[in-house]
Amino acid sequence: MKWPENQKTYQEKQIMYSRPMFQMTQSECFELIKKRAFGQMTSCYQGQIKQSLLPFLLDSSNNCLLGHIAKQNDHFEHFQQCDDLRVSFLGHDAYISPSWYKSEQQVPTWNYQAVEIAGTLTPLNNDATLEIIDQLSQFHENDFEYPWTLDKVEPKRQQAMLNAIVGFKIEIKTISGISKMSQNKSAEDQQALIRGLDQRNQYASDQVSKIMTDSK
Repeated sequence: MKWPENQKTYQEKQIMYSRPMFQMTQSECFELIKKRAFGQMTSCYQGQIKQSLLPFLLDSSNNCLLGHIAKQNDHFEHFQQCDDLRVSFLGHDAYISPSWYKSEQQVPTWNYQAVEIAGTLTPLNNDATLEIIDQLSQFHENDFEYPWTLDKVEPKRQQAMLNAIVGFKIEIKTISGISKMSQNKSAEDQQALIRGLDQRNQYASDQVSKIMTDSK
């Protein structure tokens, strides 16, 4: 991504600590956001921190995140004047046992993927908020046999919903992603870890095993 000149310094600051070999590309970050679609928004205003777990829709063409929040959530007032705003998306993760390695003198660790963005939030009007609800439902209902659509909700009910929520967009200023999948280990050790993960027969371990296998 080419960042505006006045944002270069901000971009160069690491949002999350990561060794270079674990850093994700912009397209990889966007792909994780699309897949997970649920993140933790954190804002700081005058030293006070607030957090909310929310669904998000990535608008990559306009380099922004779209979402909505309940007006009764006190985070609503907070994020409009915050000094700093971040959104974190957690991918798949799993424990790595030292006993799986072929190499000796290994220690426990954790493989995981995560993306964090820093940005500027702008509240949206009712029409834009309704459009976000429609886009979110279309995105998540797309693979259903009989997708739910917003037009199944009568206008009166739609208005009641809009009275209770507010939509927003977050312009992405900085994005940082980590995919720590034992890239710093030998091919032999990586294969041994994949076998160890597969033997656990757990969803989280299976997903990390798949990521490691697909990346070879």
